[in-house]
Amino acid sequence: MKTRSLARTMLVLVALLSVQCLSAARSEAARVKDDFYAYVTPMLGMSEQVTGIKPRMALLSTPKGKLGFFWKEWNKEGRKDWKRHRYTWRESPITPEFIEQERASHGDWWVQQEYE
Repeated sequence: MKTRSLARTMLVLVALLSVQCLSAARSEAARVKDDFYAYVTPMLGMSEQVTGIKPRMALLSTPKGKLGFFWKEWNKEGRKDWKRHRYTWRESPITPEFIEQERASHGDWWVQQEYE
């Protein structure tokens, strides 16, 4: 009885944290704190053992510099088996005119980090 209760509690926690992480990841995974990422990944591993369902994690972001877990994962310093996809503004509906406005407002380094 205690094991089932603990398993249910863990599943609820995993579900809540996964939703929070993926919500944050949709906008900027690089801005999620490293500690939070470190707390979520073991829970995802446990959820497969408890439910039999392999969990998935998607991290979407611009880099926010060369630091943090997102940078490490992107550069294969962490998990090596993840699929990585890179898209720039050219593969989106963003226009060259908008990019030039961003460049004028924020500088070339900003455009390179956020859009290239």
